[in-house]
Amino acid sequence: MTKIRSVEEILLRISEKEPMAVGQILKRKPEVKRKSNVSREYQSYGCRVAEKLGVKNPSSLIKAARDLPRGIVEVAVSFTIDYPAARDRQKIFFWKVNQLLEEK
Repeated sequence: MTKIRSVEEILLRISEKEPMAVGQILKRKPEVKRKSNVSREYQSYGCRVAEKLGVKNPSSLIKAARDLPRGIVEVAVSFTIDYPAARDRQKIFFWKVNQLLEEK
């Protein structure tokens, strides 16, 4: 068994066709799509929740991500995604949020 001396050697052994420099491998990393008007983490999270639920206008979900505890939002999202025959997922999401807040 041979010793591997550096990360560069590992990356060279992993590459399939030809040896690549570390910079070239890092350039292959896919870019994360980010909206230009999103500057805060809660805005990004609200947009991701809107994409999961299929909501066109994420403004109310961004507000929920800002004001509500993350755990409640996560439980409501998972409930809404698993809900069968949902016509309006945003209504179901906020119904579940209200239910969880009343339990608390």
